[in-house]
Parts: sequence; C-alpha cells; structure tokens
Amino acid sequence: MDYGYRTLSVKEFIYSLDSLTVDEWERGMYALVRGFPGLDRVSGAATYLIDLTAHQDPVVDAQINAARQAAWEVMKQTPWSQTNQHMVDSVLKAVSAIVIMDIVPFEKISIAFAPFRFSNVWLPVSWGSSDA
Repeated sequence: MDYGYRTLSVKEFIYSLDSLTVDEWERGMYALVRGFPGLDRVSGAATYLIDLTAHQDPVVDAQINAARQAAWEVMKQTPWSQTNQHMVDSVLKAVSAIVIMDIVPFEKISIAFAPFRFSNVWLPVSWGSSDA
C-alpha cells in the first residue's frame, strides 16, 4: 500500500506496534502530561491539522485511512487494543501524523509521537534524553 511520501516510515511504525506495551505507553503519557502545560490545546490543534489536511486532499485522506486500517489490523492482535481506547487513539493519531509529515510542519504535529517516547515502537523522530 502507498501511504504517500512516508510509506516506509508508516510501515516501520505499524510493524513495530506488536512490541508496544501499556506500561511503555503510560510512561510516555505520564511524562507528556507532567511536562507539557496546555497539552489539550496542542494535542487538539495537531488533531485538527491532521483532519484538515486529510479533508483538503482526497489522496491524502485515502492514505491516512489506509494507514489507520493497517495499524488497526496489527493492533487488534494485541492484548491492549480491546481495553485501552486511548492507546488505540494515540496510535491512530501517530500513524496519521507520519503520513502528513511532509505536508504539515513537524513542530505542529510532533505531539502525536510523544506517547511512544519510552517504547520500542519505531518513530520518525529521536528524543534527546530518556528520563521521565
């Protein structure tokens, strides 16, 4: 499947989802909530940009939907997919952000990757330190 300019990045992210644990994700969320005042506003803005970008271009919309579906196919095999909707939503947001990374400035969507900072999930970003 073609996910746009970042097809390889999307595939690497999706293939690495089976290694994601609830503890890793919660650790990333804890660090994010603790260290980011105004998180709801910034996270909402990133979601808005993802949705706006998708709605402005039917090709990008199809790429995002295909990436989300592929991510769901991997997630539904995990023990957390049926019990942790916030985690599922975080994955869907992150995979969508990867698809549009070359369209929307990275700084505006980077918040989508923060919940995975302390996981083994492959991301198109590296973190400067790993303390939480």
